[in-house]
Amino acid sequence: MFVEKNNLKSALGKISVFVNKEANGAGSKVLFAAKDGKASITACDGSNIGVFSFPVSDTSEMAVVAEYKAFTSATSLRGDINLEFENNTLKVTQGETTMVFAASGRGTFAFEEKKIEDGGSIKIDSSVLKKLVGKVSYARKEKDSRPFMTGVNLTFDGSKLKTESMDALRMLRNYTIIEGSSNQKFSGILSPKCIKAIESMEEGKEITLSMNDNAISFLSEDMKVYMPKLNCPYPDTTRFFVMDEKATFVLDKSKVLESMKILAMSKNKALHCKKGGSNILFLFSMKNGVSDVKDKIEMENASGGNFTFCVNFEIFRDIFRNLRDGNKVTFSWKDPISTVLFKDEENLEGIVMPS
Repeated sequence: MFVEKNNLKSALGKISVFVNKEANGAGSKVLFAAKDGKASITACDGSNIGVFSFPVSDTSEMAVVAEYKAFTSATSLRGDINLEFENNTLKVTQGETTMVFAASGRGTFAFEEKKIEDGGSIKIDSSVLKKLVGKVSYARKEKDSRPFMTGVNLTFDGSKLKTESMDALRMLRNYTIIEGSSNQKFSGILSPKCIKAIESMEEGKEITLSMNDNAISFLSEDMKVYMPKLNCPYPDTTRFFVMDEKATFVLDKSKVLESMKILAMSKNKALHCKKGGSNILFLFSMKNGVSDVKDKIEMENASGGNFTFCVNFEIFRDIFRNLRDGNKVTFSWKDPISTVLFKDEENLEGIVMPS
């Protein structure tokens, strides 16, 4: 069977999150199946299932199970490839090059495609979902004794699809409006694997997102993904986003990141922010209470009295790194020992704890 290398490589990249790596470095086995001009790669790590499809010019039928590494090795060849399966052997050829791997038939690949039942379902563009999750997912811990801190909380109340994440120093939440789904409601925490699967999605695909009490699925014309939710409650963060601010000010993304490059030369982790005059914000990179590098940037729409607060340098920079160009952020401040609340122009809002 003739297969275009780039199509196979793309599908393998998407299912990599579903592949368990064994102690010896070998990958899990995956199923390659093709029929009527359409091929698919399926991976299952026991609970998470991913199936990604792509077109092939050959209309014959094939089903072969081999190690993930066998297929990734095939994509290292110079051009498009031919696959042959016979006598428990997968033969890969490209020009004068031949690779042979142990393989087996479809019956040796034990998995069952799942279906979300008794839950809610909406349709959403993959670009919107990736952005919704991506704008908050960095504010979490990949590993933590509290499972909810490792994932992203996803809720739909009938019109608003919202994401939330947090770590010890910040909380983030973002939302988008979904039209025509007022009778659907669901909520659950996306696992780290689920987040990676969303990050690997192609842009501009219509996806059916379904969720029930136990699992979440993503379906499109070339994708079937089923993943369990994290089985834990997510804290109610609403009260933390309410602030009786004493001062507010607006910062532009490009100006802040330019200043961050200068301040980063000190390699210190604390950032001291101080209002100077009506529209100037002084930024000091601090180490042991002593300023190492100092810079200043212009504020917009500054209101209230003078203020001063100290935050983590990397976290402050992250606020702006994840914004689109030209985006501005409005900050609200209460007192030096309180949280700092911020909002961008695309429904992202967050809280930064003082350092």
